[in-house]
Amino acid sequence: MNEPGLFEMDINDYHNDPAPPGEASLNASLVPWLLQCPAKARVRHPKLNPGYQALATRKMDQGTIDHLVMLGKGRNLKIIEADNYRTKAAQEARDAARAAGLIPCLPSDLALAEAMHTAAMKQLEDFGVDNSFEGGLTEIAMLWKDDAGCWGRSLIDRLRNDLPTWEVWDYKTTERCVRPEDAGLGAHIVDMGYDTQIAVQERGLLTLFPTLAGRLRFRLLFQETEEPYLISVVEPDAATMAIARRKVDYAFKLWAECLRTETFPGYTPRVVTSQDADFLASRWINREIADSEREEVEPPPNPRRGPGRPQGSKARPKKRLLWEMRQKAIEEREREREQKQNPLEGG
Repeated sequence: MNEPGLFEMDINDYHNDPAPPGEASLNASLVPWLLQCPAKARVRHPKLNPGYQALATRKMDQGTIDHLVMLGKGRNLKIIEADNYRTKAAQEARDAARAAGLIPCLPSDLALAEAMHTAAMKQLEDFGVDNSFEGGLTEIAMLWKDDAGCWGRSLIDRLRNDLPTWEVWDYKTTERCVRPEDAGLGAHIVDMGYDTQIAVQERGLLTLFPTLAGRLRFRLLFQETEEPYLISVVEPDAATMAIARRKVDYAFKLWAECLRTETFPGYTPRVVTSQDADFLASRWINREIADSEREEVEPPPNPRRGPGRPQGSKARPKKRLLWEMRQKAIEEREREREQKQNPLEGG
């Protein structure tokens, strides 16, 4: 494929990289590896390392099945008529399906995906956004020539390009809690690379359609894989996306430079010294202090002094000194508590 744009294509053709011959495009799944080091991204690229085989797991298969049922498009399935993969025959059928480019699927896997789809659509209706899966485009491939000098690609789950403000939806299934009030949900988005995925898609769409500036909305549809299959619809906050755009801009420039020089370095080629994690030391000391507050600690006896030894000479014994330091820390914490409880006291 030699032209940029939006395309409907076979999922395997997309993963094999539809960029023009001789070009190796960068996509969102490679960005986290590239930010670790270019060598990890190169080995996972279908054009730069055609023999690479990504690890296939039952969990990944289930996620693909969930996507297919939810979106109505995706990779083809191969139903394995078995209750599980414990038998040799079932294992051989599973491996043969994967070798043929199909997703092995037990009847129970498909039943789970269908139950999740039913639950999701009902909840989306309650959210008032059930029409987001009507109209527009599904599983659409995007290809563009980036300003950094290389090609980029992305696969969009749902693109509502029939609205004044285009909506880009991405469906994510997870075993974790996706309660929207959970403070860890934002960190989960960053840890999983969903922030940079959105930034890559935004970059591609604005390259292809500059007039969309200010008219794009990105939504993550999370769904738990355990009953009652609850969902959350999340739009990343502005601060998260500001950093994600910077990371993606750096990634595209780095990828273009690696391709230009045909160099994909690994980690720093020298001996380094680990960085002192001050927060870990502080956390442990605070734990020791907290433990000491719950215990009644008897002060050690004052040191005996021999004949002719003046009062206060030499350093205090270590045991006594540590006890005094602990007591001082406890007193300081007590004063801090009192100040928080009585903020107007003490001037």
